[in-house]
Amino acid sequence: MKIHMEAVTLLSVLFATSSVLAAADVQQQDRQLKPKRSKKSKKTDAPTSTPTSTPTPLETGTLNLRVVLDADPIVLVPTTDGGFPSFIGSRSVITGRAVDIEQFVDFEYTQICTITKGTSPIVIETNNCDISLCLNAPIFGGCTFYKSGGNFPFTIGQPVPTVIATKTGGTGVLNFDSGPEFLTISSADTTEAINVAVTVILPRESIERNFMLAETVPGFCPREAYVEGVDVCRGMEMAEMEEAMAKMPIQLRRN
Repeated sequence: MKIHMEAVTLLSVLFATSSVLAAADVQQQDRQLKPKRSKKSKKTDAPTSTPTSTPTPLETGTLNLRVVLDADPIVLVPTTDGGFPSFIGSRSVITGRAVDIEQFVDFEYTQICTITKGTSPIVIETNNCDISLCLNAPIFGGCTFYKSGGNFPFTIGQPVPTVIATKTGGTGVLNFDSGPEFLTISSADTTEAINVAVTVILPRESIERNFMLAETVPGFCPREAYVEGVDVCRGMEMAEMEEAMAKMPIQLRRN
C-alpha cells in the first residue's frame, strides 16, 4: 500500500505532539504525588552550576552572480509644491540579467532605489532600495525580495559602493518562507554590470512543506513556475518533485 508523504508527515506531527503532551502529563502527576516539604525542614541547597552548551556553527551557501544591466537606469524625479524637480525622493529603476557564471542560470534582476538624503545633482548620502531576483523555471520558478537602506556614499558616475540587502520574502517552492538570506552588491569595475553574491543560511527551511503546498494549494506556485501558462505544480506527486529538484542546475555551494 502506498502511503502519501502528507499522511506520513501528519502522523509524525501527531506522534510528536502526543509525546510532548504525555511527557507534560507525567510531570504534572509526579508533582502532585510528591509530598510538600515542611517549612521547618527547609534547608538551603548548594548552588549548582548550569552546563553551557556549545552553539552549533552556522553553515552558509553562496551563489555568485554577475548582473548585466539592460540599459541606463530609468530616473523618476518628483516635483516640489512649486513645481521644481526634487533631488530628494528621486527614484532609479535598474533591470538586468543575473548570470551564474559557472552554471549559466539566468535570473531577472530588478532594483528600485529612492534617494533620502543628498546634494543635487550627483551626490547621494542615504537611500533605500527594493531588489528582486526572479527565476523562470518549471515547478521551481519564483522570486526572492530584498531590502537595503541607510548610508550610501555615492557620487553619480563613480564606482558603486558595496551594499548589503536582507531578504524580506519570496514566492514559490524554493523561496517562500525558506529562511534567511542576504545579498552583497558590489562594483564590477564597469558601468554595464554589477556583482551580486547571494548568501543563504543552510539548511533551507520548509522546502518539503512548500512541495506539499505547491501540490495541493491553488495559486501557491507563481507564474514563474508555469509551463506555457499552465500551473504544472498541481497534482504532482512528491516523488516527481523530488526528482525534478535533484535535476535542478542551481546548487548552492557551501563555504
